[in-house]
Amino acid sequence: MSSEIQGARCGGRRGFVESGFKTAFAVAVVGGVGVGGEAKAEEGERWMNKGGKREGISNEDIREVVRRDVVEGQFLTNGKLSRAIYDEGAVFQDEIDTYTLDKWITGTSRLFNGRNSRVELVGEVEANEDYVEFRFDEVLEFNIPIFHPSTPLTGRVRLERDKETGLIVRYREYWDEDVGEVLKKAKFRFSL
Repeated sequence: MSSEIQGARCGGRRGFVESGFKTAFAVAVVGGVGVGGEAKAEEGERWMNKGGKREGISNEDIREVVRRDVVEGQFLTNGKLSRAIYDEGAVFQDEIDTYTLDKWITGTSRLFNGRNSRVELVGEVEANEDYVEFRFDEVLEFNIPIFHPSTPLTGRVRLERDKETGLIVRYREYWDEDVGEVLKKAKFRFSL
């Protein structure tokens, strides 16, 4: 018996909700039946460009691109990142699982309602030849019909860079609280 199912049985409603969030997240990320819509991007938008990698990008330029992706693009809530600064083989990891670049983009865009979610940059984006790092404070609304759960989340993201190309090869998200604590803070907005 999976730990999620066992947790749902033993934990009552709390276990059921936690299990449901984990399942919804997994379904969205692996690209199964989407809980939202397909990621839609207009042709030519910067975050969907698979070609034209910015190899050799300076620390200052990558810092600005990441800052813009967080502040203006809200990429943590919708998956719309500047793909040109990421290696196509980049690995994305959060407190739940590990994903490829394409699966992270698709999963994030399907899992969250970008219009009702928000992310704020806390402090400045740091960048050097080894990594780019920033702290965030966000409220994420899940694309789960009728219930529309949302939860606050704080933490930091570390983007490791390839020594030769300067591109991001690893995305690692660290949450300030464990998964269970984050999910306990969920609020629901019921609508049909």
